Amino acid sequence: MPIGEQKTTRPLRAWVLALISLSLSSALVHAQGDPPPSDVPQEPPAPDDGTEPTDDEPPIVIGTGDFDPCTLIGPGEGEDSTPDEYRAWCNADNGNFIRARELAETVVHDHPTSYVGNFVLGYVHHMGEANSPRALFFLRHALDLYTHAWGNPPLPTGPWRWHAHMLQELAFVEGELEHYDAQLAYMDRYNTLYDPDMAAEAAWPLMKMRRFDDARRVAQSALSTGSPWQTEVALNALCAVEFEAGDEQRSHEACRAALDLHGADPDRQSAVDFTNFAESSRSLFRLDEAEEIGLQATSAQISWFGNPYVELAELYIREGRFPETLDMLRQVHAYRLRRPPHVQDSDRNEARRALSEFFVVVGRGEEAVRITTKAVNMPDRRSHNSRDAAQDLAVAAIL
Repeated sequence: MPIGEQKTTRPLRAWVLALISLSLSSALVHAQGDPPPSDVPQEPPAPDDGTEPTDDEPPIVIGTGDFDPCTLIGPGEGEDSTPDEYRAWCNADNGNFIRARELAETVVHDHPTSYVGNFVLGYVHHMGEANSPRALFFLRHALDLYTHAWGNPPLPTGPWRWHAHMLQELAFVEGELEHYDAQLAYMDRYNTLYDPDMAAEAAWPLMKMRRFDDARRVAQSALSTGSPWQTEVALNALCAVEFEAGDEQRSHEACRAALDLHGADPDRQSAVDFTNFAESSRSLFRLDEAEEIGLQATSAQISWFGNPYVELAELYIREGRFPETLDMLRQVHAYRLRRPPHVQDSDRNEARRALSEFFVVVGRGEEAVRITTKAVNMPDRRSHNSRDAAQDLAVAAIL
């Protein structure tokens, strides 16, 4: 079962940019992403000793070219930086990845010790280019540079928000690379220094490590906080935890709770809530329910992980409804292209599996062998899905 979307703590930058873009006809940047949460990280405690660093470097100058609304927005609390460092981050945070990379590369070229510039490069490689290994290199380097400048834990008088950004982003990237111990370690460091905690987020890596009791405990603790976001993440995790633990009935109940959190309304929630529940219904042979929910998923908000057309195609194959299967398969690729860049290929082999299943049952074995061979030789990363790589390999080998 796929994980839900991720959310980071952000200032109100995206909303400000949206207003600027509406008021200036030459503006090129548009607000993207989730509305920012209201909670702001707390300032970290000061270490026992240490002094603040000084920055005697000259200001960075970069040609502006076309008008950029990010030039009108300054750093928020704890985001002290040069104008061009912040401009690079502002563009990256609002999905303008090409411009952000250009700005950040210039910053790092002129000032190799810029932890903001290196952080932005890591963020762009992750979110804009789906290159998680390269992202991890820049993010680790950025954290090292920051720690050298401001200590560990950082001084409370310093730009603490950059540190919070780095720890969150490192947790996400380590998780995507299936480095679950490292992911949990970064979450723990973040939770020690900042609020609100990344609490429910720890349930997923614990589940991937087959630590089901720990995953349940963390998720239940997150539910008790009353935070809407923590509740959403916790219910998504419990849905997958029970599924992987082998209790289909409890999984069905947990997935139902996740779906009902926002009223099972396709206009208000991600398709992943619908596809997870449909998968749990299918595991209990409630095929009519699985189809009904799967069809609703096609009109829900785009899911980063999980493709409703793949789920429906596999359901129709099981029911011998081959014309409907083919219709669903034809829509898989278009759905993937509507996702953000870093997750467009997150379930590439899920689609290949469904397509090869279709070819097997209609008697086109050569095409099925060609597709499954690709799936075996080019496996997906499985951090976003509750199944592990061995299960995927076994399915492809059987086909």
